Amino acid sequence: MVDKVKKIWLDGEFIDWDAANVHVLTHSLHYGLAAFDGMRAYRRADGNTYVFRLREHVDRLFDSCKMCLLQPKFTREQIMGVCTEALRINGMTDGYLRPMVFIGSGAMGIYVPTNPIQTAVIAWKWGAYLGEEALKNGIRAKISSFARHHINVSLSKAKMNGQYTNSILAKREAKFGGYDEAILLDANGYVSEGSGENIFVVRKGVIYTPDLSCSILEGVTRDTVITLAREMGLTVQECRITRDQLWLADEVFLTGTAAEITPVREVDNRAIGRLATDHLIARGCRRIAHLRGPEIGISAERLEGYRRSLAKHGLRPHASYVLSGGHGDDAGYEGMKRLLRLRPAPDGVFCYSDPVAIGAIKAILDAGLKVPHDISVVGAGNVHYSDLLAVPLTTVDQGTCQIGARAAELLLERITLKGPARPKKILIPPKLVERESTRR
Repeated sequence: MVDKVKKIWLDGEFIDWDAANVHVLTHSLHYGLAAFDGMRAYRRADGNTYVFRLREHVDRLFDSCKMCLLQPKFTREQIMGVCTEALRINGMTDGYLRPMVFIGSGAMGIYVPTNPIQTAVIAWKWGAYLGEEALKNGIRAKISSFARHHINVSLSKAKMNGQYTNSILAKREAKFGGYDEAILLDANGYVSEGSGENIFVVRKGVIYTPDLSCSILEGVTRDTVITLAREMGLTVQECRITRDQLWLADEVFLTGTAAEITPVREVDNRAIGRLATDHLIARGCRRIAHLRGPEIGISAERLEGYRRSLAKHGLRPHASYVLSGGHGDDAGYEGMKRLLRLRPAPDGVFCYSDPVAIGAIKAILDAGLKVPHDISVVGAGNVHYSDLLAVPLTTVDQGTCQIGARAAELLLERITLKGPARPKKILIPPKLVERESTRR
């Protein structure tokens, strides 16, 4: 919920927050044609407040108006002055500013040449757009089933209000699926942007970002990142990016005025398999097998993470190194026996679960081999006895105990809360727990 401030500027004057209303027949409310921009103000170390790239944001607002055939009654310089005055009059040393140009009430229908063109500037406090935890731990993103409009379907370079219905649908789909953000492809199937952010991909020391032909908004923060990175001597390529390049990335991050710079820790559930396989590779393993467990959704996701990790490091997966099976240690034991008959045998194994990994370790030891000297093993789940084995197990902790504890705390808070509850999102990322089974 937006916290109220004192004043909002509307058509030439500052009025009280609660008085800043428009008629329900406001044309833009019905048909969506309006333009806006967003910018942040920060208090710097010298004690002064500065609006980040104010001129560029206001220029983009007027460019959007030009594309939409909207003619504001105020000049660029006037809007810039109002933005800084909105901070002063509301006593804000930092905050978010949103100037907006829209079509007012009067006639209805698609073409309303005589309706007034209105302008507003709103200021409010806005913290981390995707939450403080997102900045700290990164977010989980999903490739959306919704695509960005073709460049000839809508004005992708205009920051138009109605255009954001596409973003809202993608965001809602992602949230309903348990993700934090959506990543949209363009009409040609290439990576475009987030629901409200530009996207960057880092791979082997090179920074990639979709070029302007990929139905993206020409972000001011995007331009800042590109400029600063090049000034630091880093290579930045503006080009088309395929979806699988996201899965192979060393880093992914989103940029935008609201989102600022937000890291992405996971795309399409490809985290656990990637964490485990990356760790085995870092420990010197090159012939890595995968005991994938039963052929269900979660095992398919871990298999994909395993494959992507191998590809990222230039290792080719061998079909004979991937075996399906059950959930338990007996499946791990039998699967590992089959792997040991291969030539060459694997030197590392990522297992679907801790019980499967425990069975695999037993088979390795029964064959007279040593863990991890001959074969390293990683599980998933961090079951309570995984550190009590003869060879303590390296595993990926999914935070199940933390999830249960936080869910209980939230339930107790809800029981004792008076009044309506506000949604609360808590991110608990998986983490690798290293033990003796991979310490070579």
